[in-house]
Amino acid sequence: MIRLARAAIALSMLLPLAAADPGQAHLVYKLSVKSTGARHYHLAIEVRNPHQDTLTFIVPHWAPGAYRQLTVGARSRAVAWKQLTGFKAVDDKGKQRRVSADGDRRWKVDAKGAKTITFTYTNQEPGQPSNNRSYLSSGSGLLDGPRNWMYVDGLKDLPVHVHFDLPDGWKVGSGLDPTFDPMVFTAKDYDRLIDSPTLVGKMRSWTFHYRGVPHRVVVDDGKREARFAVEPFLEMVKQVVKVYVDMFDDVPYDHYTFIYTPGGGGLEHLTSTTIGGVRRLTPRGLMGVTAHEFFHTWNVKRLRPFRLGPFDYTGPQPVDDLWICEGLTSYYTPLGLWRAGLYKDEEFLQQQGGAMRSWEGNPAHLVQSPQESSRGVWTNTSRISYYLQGQVLGMMIDLAIRDGSDNKYSLDDVMRHMYQKHGGYYRHHPPRPGFRSEDWPREIKAVSGVDLQGFWEAHIRESFPVDWNRYLAAAGWKLDLTPRKASVLASVQTRRVDGGDSVLAVQRGDPFFRAGFRDGDQVKTFNGSTVRGRFGLRRALRSVNAGAAFVARVVREGKSVDVKGKAEAANEFGLLEYTDVSGGVQVGEVPRGTALYSGGLRDGDIVTAVGQKSVGSLVEMGAHLGGLSVGETVAFSVKRGDEAVKFQVKVQSAESRTVGRMRVLENVTNKQKRIRQGMKTGTTDR
Repeated sequence: MIRLARAAIALSMLLPLAAADPGQAHLVYKLSVKSTGARHYHLAIEVRNPHQDTLTFIVPHWAPGAYRQLTVGARSRAVAWKQLTGFKAVDDKGKQRRVSADGDRRWKVDAKGAKTITFTYTNQEPGQPSNNRSYLSSGSGLLDGPRNWMYVDGLKDLPVHVHFDLPDGWKVGSGLDPTFDPMVFTAKDYDRLIDSPTLVGKMRSWTFHYRGVPHRVVVDDGKREARFAVEPFLEMVKQVVKVYVDMFDDVPYDHYTFIYTPGGGGLEHLTSTTIGGVRRLTPRGLMGVTAHEFFHTWNVKRLRPFRLGPFDYTGPQPVDDLWICEGLTSYYTPLGLWRAGLYKDEEFLQQQGGAMRSWEGNPAHLVQSPQESSRGVWTNTSRISYYLQGQVLGMMIDLAIRDGSDNKYSLDDVMRHMYQKHGGYYRHHPPRPGFRSEDWPREIKAVSGVDLQGFWEAHIRESFPVDWNRYLAAAGWKLDLTPRKASVLASVQTRRVDGGDSVLAVQRGDPFFRAGFRDGDQVKTFNGSTVRGRFGLRRALRSVNAGAAFVARVVREGKSVDVKGKAEAANEFGLLEYTDVSGGVQVGEVPRGTALYSGGLRDGDIVTAVGQKSVGSLVEMGAHLGGLSVGETVAFSVKRGDEAVKFQVKVQSAESRTVGRMRVLENVTNKQKRIRQGMKTGTTDR
């Protein structure tokens, strides 16, 4: 019976969509690539039986999985829809119909009285291989759905056919549903259409089955044939598929396609993933990104925040939970590789230790919570990676659940429960509407009996320091931590300027100003090393210990200037941002776990007086507070909303923690062994 059911499913995959009612609207999307001439994607959308006097065709503002406005390239600021040109429309009689722009990303077409409207346009600059975005060369190309396929307003829920007209010898590799014709595919609706990137051109492919479901591996051979050891690479992909399918005990798709292209990075999709790395197709080099993107099959593509489904493509969709979507996936990446035998015990341990080292090395971990960094992605205000936050906090949550339940439950149980209760786009069940942030601590307690509400308040909604070893001890592990005095340079602030460059944001009188920097400086080298990008700048400045000398070369007002100085040891006031406002000076984010916060200072407080003296200016207050000695007590008067508040703060030195290696403790208990083994095998003691 099982074999017959599988056969029926396989046959249904190959059959075209059921014949549409002659009176119902029907959509056919078409892509053609010319064998000669310019490298363009020629696109068409055929709307049969429109039943509307006017059709509106719209380019999405954003792409699921890439939470920002669609741009042409990974580092480009050019919006993608401007690559589309040549908009025309004809009806079933071949008559031209009027096309008019309706603001950004929208075109209206006169469809009155037409039985069919065919809307055509061209992507004249598909681009170069770049982090899973569209490209087109003489031998192959990647069609990225959101940058190419428009949707018809009001018709997103209709099923579609997709036709490809390609040069001789070109093939199609896609997560779209196949038919008997290798150049015709189907999708159940627009969401699934644009969530199915499609490789066209010269390629090789291999298929394996797990739990009776086909999994296809496709490699772009358009520029040159990728040379790699096929069997070891396929074996790695098979191991990744097995470990996550077994964890969820569910295959939520009828087929799945791994698409390996030039470029870099990876992006998850409902029945496929695109992964850059054709030049380095080795199991070791690509197993991390392969595991990460495949785990998204459950976490994000089906288990996702309430606001991210059904999709609203008209504008930004900020959510608090990207640390779950991407961060917990980043935890399950090394964990899954460990369980699959692709990581050894020490590799998994040091992967997580390295992540905690990155966390501690970024001062923003004390001011920006995972929920805040998740929301900040749309406004480019994330100062610490929500991938990183979820990776390390996911491990702590897992350990806390195992420890609190005597290893009877784990985060795996919670993930399965949340998936079954809130997951959308199920293969066997109707879609659910998604989860809300507050569901997680409640469901963790319901599943395991472990109350993590306090953890959520301190480390998810807020940004208090994490006592790593409190949680790591549950598995008999320890993280070496060494406190050190922070340099004022660790509090570097930057801003973007035209062209995408990052420059220093310096206030007159602040520690950076005293060190010799000025607002708008663009740092080119630091202590002899070239600085690349804002993250490279932050890494360079944070590497300097308090009291150490430095030399930097900056571009200031078009001229090259050398800045030489000594990095001050920062007190906690030196890590604050200050802004002149009416009636005082406003402080920015106050690091959690500091004497400033415990003394009463809060984000956004407007300081009206320090001691008995009214605050005169930002310069005066910033310089005064930054120079206070450790141990002094300072009285503050602040305005907080409509409330006047007074408190005292004892000045402390700003400290950070240097993270060493993760260690396995000796003489561990039986419980610690069981928890460690349970994490490695994905089992519990129930």
